[in-house]
Parts: sequence; structure tokens; C-alpha cells
Amino acid sequence: MKKIHQEPISIENQVKNLIDLGLLVEDKTYAKKILGRISYYRLIKAYSITLKKDGRYISGISFEDIV
Repeated sequence: MKKIHQEPISIENQVKNLIDLGLLVEDKTYAKKILGRISYYRLIKAYSITLKKDGRYISGISFEDIV
């Protein structure tokens, strides 16, 4: 079975997606720096999976909490 990969998105859009999912991002510059080093998908799939409920981040969870 062929694995389907998602199209890459810009770091700016990665930050926007996290905010749209309910994650608090207090320092967008810091978030962009970290996302430049850590894969967005690794962050979403591995680190933050326990911080979500119904596909959105639990209220009050920040980017800094995840990293």
C-alpha cells in the first residue's frame, strides 16, 4: 500500500494552523524558530497528542507547554 504524504506548508502557515486548532502561541517568532528545527508533524503527532480533545487543543495549552 502506498503511503500518502501531505504537502509541505510554510512555517508561517504551520503557526497559523496551530493557533486555528486552539493552541496559544504567545511568541510567534519563537514558535517559527522551533518549527524550523522540529518537524511540524512530529510536534503534532508525537508531542501534543495527549494535549488534545476532539481534535482541538485543551483550553489553556500553549506552544511553550509542548516544547
